[in-house]
Amino acid sequence: MTGRTNERGAVMVWALIFVIVTAGMIVSHSAYMASHRQTMDVQLKRKPLASNFARAGLTDALAWFQSRAAQPVPAFSPVLDAAANPPVIDTEDPSLGLVRSFEIRGNLWGRYEIRNSEAMDVSAKYGSTTAGAVWELAARGYIYRVVDPNLPFDQAPNRIVSTARVESTIRTMPLNLPAAAAVSMDNPALLTMGLGAAIRGGSGLPAVAGPMLDPLPAVPVQAVGTPSLLSMATFKPLPTDVFKMPLPQLRDMSDSAVAANLRTWLSGRQRQQDTVVFHDGDLVVTPGAVLIGSMLLVVDGNFTVQAGSNVDLQGVVYVTGATSISGPFRLTGALVARGAVAIVGNGAGQDAVIQYDSATVAKLTSALNRYRASRVLREPEKTASEERVPPVAVGATVHATVSTESGVTIGAGTVVDAEVKIGRNSVIGTGSRLHPSVIVGADVAIGDSVQVDQHTEVQDMVTIENNVSIGKRVVIGAGARIRAGTVVADGTVIRAGEIVPDGTVNTFK
Repeated sequence: MTGRTNERGAVMVWALIFVIVTAGMIVSHSAYMASHRQTMDVQLKRKPLASNFARAGLTDALAWFQSRAAQPVPAFSPVLDAAANPPVIDTEDPSLGLVRSFEIRGNLWGRYEIRNSEAMDVSAKYGSTTAGAVWELAARGYIYRVVDPNLPFDQAPNRIVSTARVESTIRTMPLNLPAAAAVSMDNPALLTMGLGAAIRGGSGLPAVAGPMLDPLPAVPVQAVGTPSLLSMATFKPLPTDVFKMPLPQLRDMSDSAVAANLRTWLSGRQRQQDTVVFHDGDLVVTPGAVLIGSMLLVVDGNFTVQAGSNVDLQGVVYVTGATSISGPFRLTGALVARGAVAIVGNGAGQDAVIQYDSATVAKLTSALNRYRASRVLREPEKTASEERVPPVAVGATVHATVSTESGVTIGAGTVVDAEVKIGRNSVIGTGSRLHPSVIVGADVAIGDSVQVDQHTEVQDMVTIENNVSIGKRVVIGAGARIRAGTVVADGTVIRAGEIVPDGTVNTFK
């Protein structure tokens, strides 16, 4: 009986040992996975995040320009006036430019700057005599860690993690039609109209306009206006005349730029509202496509509307090639055609009509006079002159055997002893000391007056605030945060992502 009792006791002991070992493995694996996830999270996202913040800055700057009452805007001048009613908070720092900062997570923050010195009126460069017609903007994005919120974001122990710079052009888009006519053509002799087609200039306005030709061509009787054909001594249909820019620039400024031969791009699209649509190459509109709404439609090629397509446009259509239209089709506004134009209805009252309408053209012109941004963004590489923090401050003492990677910053009065290793982009504040054989990972922020004793390992992305004392052989897991005034005892292991309480009386182990 006693033997069986001993056997059962031994089994229970082994079972307990198995449970303890298994639990230890689970806890260890969980800590490892948490550290790995946090490391991968920051490594994969921090650089795109800086670029995203810079792009958000450009979007905010564009909105600022668009919101000004007077267009175009002659000066870039974001305002901060919290005392106004209602408050005017265009920026956090009007002396610098358009600036905003946002908390991402914990002590990780993002910021964008559009500096006054980097918002340049380049109207003259683009051939415009109107001040503020064209601006070139540069936006800077920053991802940074806040150790001391009372100091500027780029001053140690605070630390910039990554930066990005994005440049773009914003401009108004003039619309100067060659004539106030339903159809403007380089050669009105190339106009043909079939049954059910109509071109209507309106009261006292021409149906068709073009340059002076000899002999003067006759236009079909379905073109009705006063006169039916207006021959102009000065007729300017080029893109640089109509839009004050060549077609490649116009494409970059468009709301939608569509590839050549993409015939079904309009399928299922909703009604457009004062947009700019640029089509590269021939555009064929087939039945079932949706081409309706208010827009400037630019076709760099031939424009063909097949019978039964039910096109209903308000605005302006500009075609560099030939235009062939079958009903039902209605354009209220104007057509500028550089090549031949053929218009025919589809029978049974399905007419093809182009009706000049000054109110529609004026509405679209007003919409285009609001700033819009280029679709092309430039991201130049950061130069050494853009670094905001010196790598090693005057008065710091760094032993000859110290190993540092790129982007390390060491503050004034800090001592780094022998055999210390510091990973990339890590920042050590002022008046701190790293004792021999300390290992500091990448993207670590160590504050002012911090003592790290020998053989301690500080893993990636750790934040250590001011006045912290860390003992010997301590391991601080990735992404952990040690709050100000904390004393960490010898041999302590702090898990990845853990936040250690603050207070000078706290000893953590």
